[in-house]
Amino acid sequence: MITSHIRVLLVDDHPLVIAGVRQMLETASDIKVAAHAASAEEAMLQLGGGGIDVALIDISLPDENGMALLQRIKRTSLQVAVVMLSAYSEDAYAIRALRGGAHGYVSKGASLDVLLDAVRAAARGGRYFSSELNVMLVKQVQSGAFRQRTALSAREFEVMLKIVAGESTNAIAAQLNRSPKTISTHRTRLYEKLNIRSTAQLTRYAMEEGLISSTRPTSSK
Repeated sequence: MITSHIRVLLVDDHPLVIAGVRQMLETASDIKVAAHAASAEEAMLQLGGGGIDVALIDISLPDENGMALLQRIKRTSLQVAVVMLSAYSEDAYAIRALRGGAHGYVSKGASLDVLLDAVRAAARGGRYFSSELNVMLVKQVQSGAFRQRTALSAREFEVMLKIVAGESTNAIAAQLNRSPKTISTHRTRLYEKLNIRSTAQLTRYAMEEGLISSTRPTSSK
């Protein structure tokens, strides 16, 4: 339930980003940054204490991808709206965020008005996606790229992100509480859907789609 202020949790591991976003948000009299977290685990602890209306979550976190954190939040009974904050190109993650239950998706380069509108919309239970993003999504639908990317299930997408981050099958299985055989099945299916045959090709695909930085090393597995 929203009080006189919209209480926001900032989840980002960069102190300068936290300071900058906090300063932007608190220019609004109806928004208060109640807490911040530098990791997914810390965020879950903060959320477990209650008192948060909107969680503003960075896509890249040191212990877990922000999209995976979104899924963890949605699997709980936590009554909190989630807005994803990303330095990556909007179209790369936005569809996944929408399908995963996010209430908004905002670029770190967005204007103050966009950031405030996204937080307010999320707090009301609505969804916010920028006009620029809407144009991108229309183009994706027209080009067919939308169909290819959304062909992956939420779990397959999560596994893909962990694979290109260099996680082993056993490590991914432990993190997702699934068997290594199940993770291998997810890997096989996403390879088939993307017409990819190796981790190196998958990593190149992720780079081309803006899902990971092009400075990351590729694997030859």
